[in-house]
Amino acid sequence: MGTGRDPLALLDYIATDRIDPDVLEAIARGLYRGADEAGIAIPGGEIAQIGAMLADSAGGGPMLDLVGTAVGAIPDGRAPVDGSQVRAGDAVLALPSSGLHSNGYSLARRALGRRTGELADALLAPTRVYVRAAEALWAAGITPHGLAHISGGGLLNVARLAADVSYTLDALPPAPPVFGLIAEAGGIPPQTMYATFNMGTGFCVVVAPADAEAALDAMTAAGEQPVVAGSVTGRPGRYVSVPAAGLLGHGDVFAVARDTV
Repeated sequence: MGTGRDPLALLDYIATDRIDPDVLEAIARGLYRGADEAGIAIPGGEIAQIGAMLADSAGGGPMLDLVGTAVGAIPDGRAPVDGSQVRAGDAVLALPSSGLHSNGYSLARRALGRRTGELADALLAPTRVYVRAAEALWAAGITPHGLAHISGGGLLNVARLAADVSYTLDALPPAPPVFGLIAEAGGIPPQTMYATFNMGTGFCVVVAPADAEAALDAMTAAGEQPVVAGSVTGRPGRYVSVPAAGLLGHGDVFAVARDTV
């Protein structure tokens, strides 16, 4: 969940079974690119060669365990955003993802099998960073009621916001084609796809209805393509309805919808 903190720095830790300069250079480039998009520095990090503690790659590339710790602070005068201010009638704004965003790769590999090589560019599209979009809200004088990264757990993540309400998401951004390929190749039903992957939505912002238009304008000016993806309902229980997919979610599970939120 987003909390309204301004990011300040990232520290990285890389564990590997053996040092491969090309691989480490590629990781460093990716870390730098992500930090640059977030407007932060990487003041330090650690590389540990611990072959006995990592699985054998059976002659392939080096095995890696990559960890990042982000540090941020809430500016003076800004209250933390935990979702407790979300109310029925609020608008849910969605920002598109670039692809899988580092979630669901075990299922994707199982579904695609040998096709993972030909789809490498789509599968490894860098995860998008939404810092500038969030900062644009406060710069425009808008206080969001809730901020939610759509990561593992998919769109069910919005229900992790603190308020005991529910959500109807009936106008989401389109899903990149890679999700359709995964579902078709693996015979994966929609309820599993939506509970595992972001399905084209990388970040959600909940705002008061009166702030929706200004929030769209602010995030568009920051380079995003936001849409009004749905709304908050007064139903208790933290349900998530995705009518286009015929799904109703609760907890960490989506099921075929038999009622509406």
